Amino acid sequence: MKRLFAIFSFAVIVSATTELHQLFKVPALIQHYYEHKAENTDISLADFIVLHYFSNAPRDKDYDRDMQLPFKMTDCLSSSALTVPPVISYSAERPDFFIKRSYPAVKNNSILPSHSAKIWQPPKMA
Repeated sequence: MKRLFAIFSFAVIVSATTELHQLFKVPALIQHYYEHKAENTDISLADFIVLHYFSNAPRDKDYDRDMQLPFKMTDCLSSSALTVPPVISYSAERPDFFIKRSYPAVKNNSILPSHSAKIWQPPKMA
């Protein structure tokens, strides 16, 4: 069921956002070819295609019908852009070099631990 829904969704999106929906007009192309064939029995399919797609389409009596053929007019107004974020790879390996620094211990005997503890005492009333 999921696969069928995915295929259906893909078909709807592709036909709506590209000119692929023009393929639904192929029956109109076939029917219009038979209309021309009824008027002129010597016209071949190649002549029909050249007449309607590769020559300047004259405004004749069936011009409106000609404009209903597939790929004659573009009517796809929507577009979409798919953006793929770049893949950022990083390595958690250790670097090849290390900077070794040694910091001497600070020995300051002028501040006694008892004096530093007095700042955390509550105030005294005088």
